[in-house]
Amino acid sequence: MNCWICGSKGNSGEHLIKASDIKSLFSDITQKNPVYYHNEEKKNIPVGSSKSDRFKSEALICSDCNNNKTAPHDHAWQKLSEHLRTYSLYKRGPLKIRLSKVFHNEIYNNSINVHLYFVKLFGCRIIESEIPIEIESFSKAILNNEPNPYVFIHFKKAIGSRLQTLALTPVHLEHDGKNIIVAAWMYAVGDLNIEILYSPSGACSKFLKKSFHPACRHKLIDFIDFIDFEEENDEI
Repeated sequence: MNCWICGSKGNSGEHLIKASDIKSLFSDITQKNPVYYHNEEKKNIPVGSSKSDRFKSEALICSDCNNNKTAPHDHAWQKLSEHLRTYSLYKRGPLKIRLSKVFHNEIYNNSINVHLYFVKLFGCRIIESEIPIEIESFSKAILNNEPNPYVFIHFKKAIGSRLQTLALTPVHLEHDGKNIIVAAWMYAVGDLNIEILYSPSGACSKFLKKSFHPACRHKLIDFIDFIDFEEENDEI
């Protein structure tokens, strides 16, 4: 299998949940003290290491894309993730976080890096699960180090829940009969929940409200309460 990003020989599997995120929840993971991971096929899969192949995508990328091209994306997400976990993300109410508190300088570049981290994960899931989404915009964004115009992110709080959850949800597709309106899935680590959306038209406001995207909003993260978001969708 070739690298879906650049087309070179694929020889590296991408971890779909970052080791630093796992360690933030479970600092002492061993075979005798495993974590239990959920994916779209199984629940409560015991895993004895934060770097386990269990967390790797079956979609391959090359070592250059893994170790060089996308390394800044990994580092930016790790830094932002560590900062976000200092907040009480299980409480209801407004939460707006300025990225200047995290990155100080180079705010725009690092907002692109965070965005591209999830573009990479989304691309791996598209290839791995054979989801009918064109991969070109994903690979092009990474190779050119520019935002994917169709990928948006929601930062969510799991209100009232402090469960130590580690999960990737299935990719859910919304159609209009012929075309995909939106594809969405969740990356959940503790009470930090990230919803990643693909909207090729960019016109579906009920999905994109309060979304994060470097092209239109790169200085601010506006968290969504799970309950509030569901209620708003029901009204549309």
